[in-house]
Amino acid sequence: MTAGYTRKSVPTRLRESGTPGGTVHSKKAGALRWRLPDGEELTLAEAEQRFLND
Repeated sequence: MTAGYTRKSVPTRLRESGTPGGTVHSKKAGALRWRLPDGEELTLAEAEQRFLND
């Protein structure tokens, strides 16, 4: 028997870790982005790399 494991989404993991900002749909990029309080927009992969150490 194998145990299943479902990893949480990147936005959920960023929020739970206390990363500043939040997800937005960027009109400029036409996609979901993580927007920092200073207005910088990161792809979810960039935010994951910058803020999560797993």
